[in-house]
Amino acid sequence: MGFGEDAFTGSSIYADLAVAEYRDRMQNVAFPENFFGLTYGAHTREAYLLLQEGWTTTPRGISTDLYMWRKFLARFPLGCCTGKKVTALNFSASLRREWSEQKQKDVKAFYFNKILEPEFIKKVNEIVLQTLSAQAAEEKKQSVPAWIAAEIMEKVRDLQVEELTEQLRSLINLYKR
Repeated sequence: MGFGEDAFTGSSIYADLAVAEYRDRMQNVAFPENFFGLTYGAHTREAYLLLQEGWTTTPRGISTDLYMWRKFLARFPLGCCTGKKVTALNFSASLRREWSEQKQKDVKAFYFNKILEPEFIKKVNEIVLQTLSAQAAEEKKQSVPAWIAAEIMEKVRDLQVEELTEQLRSLINLYKR
């Protein structure tokens, strides 16, 4: 069939919402990035009810899931987090585009049965662990970890505000003379 266990290589994406860089990238209007769809996330009813606006029609040019996650990120900028447990498998649309309806059903049935096998779950978890390890190694290589860079930028913004405030005071004093 061409989609057996030997064909499963898998990959994992991990975006830690505790890191400002990932939150910023999801909220970037010019270059929006979405790291996970609605299938891979969760929220409480209480959190949903605290949003300024719930479900609405999504504007053109942005995916519905990213549009919704942005509402949570805006309302709870430091309250969103990422777990490290696999909750779903995603079959890339680019791989499925040319599959017949029958092949799609067969693949789904195959993996539905595979997720019941402890060895398969172990393999999936190993892929996730490899991804997390690779990301951690990459972050260590960076001269400044993302969370430190975010703190530095925040301090720079605060400093700029103080400098601007001082400049405004000077201008006001000049004007008063």
